[in-house]
Amino acid sequence: MNKLVLTLCAITAILVTGCTDKKPAEDNSVPLNQLLEHKRISLLAGFTDLDSFSTTDLVARVEKDGLYGYIDTSGKEIVPIKNYNVQDFHEGLGLVEETENGPIYFVDRTGKKVIDLAGYENAFSFQQGYASVAKNGAYGLIDKTGKEVIPCISGSAIFALSPGNFIFDGKDGKTVVNAQGQQTLPFKKFGDLYYDETNNQYAFQDEKGWVVAAPDGNVKFRIDADGLIFSGGAYFLSKTTDTTGTVNAVMNGKGEVVVPYGKYYAINSDMSDGRICVGSKTGETPSGESGVTNINQKIGYVDITGKEIIPLQFEDAMMDFSEGLAAVLQNGKFGYIDAIGKMVIPAKYDKAANFENGFAKVTELGSEIYIDKKGNEVH
Repeated sequence: MNKLVLTLCAITAILVTGCTDKKPAEDNSVPLNQLLEHKRISLLAGFTDLDSFSTTDLVARVEKDGLYGYIDTSGKEIVPIKNYNVQDFHEGLGLVEETENGPIYFVDRTGKKVIDLAGYENAFSFQQGYASVAKNGAYGLIDKTGKEVIPCISGSAIFALSPGNFIFDGKDGKTVVNAQGQQTLPFKKFGDLYYDETNNQYAFQDEKGWVVAAPDGNVKFRIDADGLIFSGGAYFLSKTTDTTGTVNAVMNGKGEVVVPYGKYYAINSDMSDGRICVGSKTGETPSGESGVTNINQKIGYVDITGKEIIPLQFEDAMMDFSEGLAAVLQNGKFGYIDAIGKMVIPAKYDKAANFENGFAKVTELGSEIYIDKKGNEVH
């Protein structure tokens, strides 16, 4: 099994779904500075890497010398750091892979083995109470008791699409089913499929191209695009022609194009905190030098209406806003801007990461440190 950590609603440059897990967070949090301090001490103790603590499970995936395990917020190893791989905790369970060829199993927050996956060669994290598993190259679905609710007959992993709906790859092509394997949506033979929760509609490719349809299958509108990514309520479109090459556009959930094709050289296919990162308007960058991080470009942000809410003025950006702030490059150094583009943490860092749980990791004068949202170093 490959070392692959899958997370819910992961946003990538290739595939983005609109699914969300609506289960409310449990009120068992630990003070964030305590978690951060533990992470710092753990890294000093010799861990190669330490993922962030889950805010609900309070368990972190940790690596040391190429092996993996779990620790709790006290630093106790709840699963020894001796495994080929472990996946991040989801819905109270973590997936452990002892060696490259197994065994694999799920553990709870105490490290107790609760679901033995003997007989399966692959598995993925739980989504909406179910996990995709593989046997003899085909995929099925199990519940939290380990019961196989959908037999291993799918041609690819079964992942949650929207509440109660999963993408299933059957002998007649992909379809949408519930946890019992019954078809729930009348969509067949599609490519990528996205769920727009805000508008309760789906975007997918049929034999005619990209289409947006209601859950009952009625087409709302078609989209003039070769490629599409849905993220954060926005539809990111791409189209390639012999004369223009590849150009990008943005559409809202009503089918209205808010950023026309070719207006910007680059558009980051993600909307975070209601903002979309764009790079240089057409004509402002030398021909052939496109890309959000190109040194000759200027970076700014637009909203879902296409309005330029932060002028194109920065040399580079981490692209995404996180907890109301975004890391941007100005005069060769990274700082952080707020929602209106004001530099609230001075640009003085060589490297900068997104904020998470109130803190961000930055590099200054060769040293990695953590700062809070006021730019204060956290010790």
